[in-house]
Amino acid sequence: MVSPERKDGRSAKRILVSLPVHIEEHDAHRKVSRELTHSESVSEIGAGFFVNRLFEVGQIVLLKLPLAPELRRYNFEDDLYEVWAVVRHCHRNDRGKTSHFHIGVAFIGD
Repeated sequence: MVSPERKDGRSAKRILVSLPVHIEEHDAHRKVSRELTHSESVSEIGAGFFVNRLFEVGQIVLLKLPLAPELRRYNFEDDLYEVWAVVRHCHRNDRGKTSHFHIGVAFIGD
């Protein structure tokens, strides 16, 4: 359930939690790229996390993560929530000696 607009401008409450996130990207040539990371925050409509490379806004990715059932739209019984998501933002974030990117995605379904 989506709550009314919040004071921070978000439509759903973010939960700060570190969960393993498997990311799959399928390109136009049917090549599949995978990355394993951890969430920084999740909500019932999306998630935020750090990745090793740049993603394009609008890009579609497949996520697999152990999201709590109350934050899911379907697959309540499965250990991993498998959901397609659209990239809403991706920004460089220099941490120490390596560059990472912070990515925010919106869940769009199964």
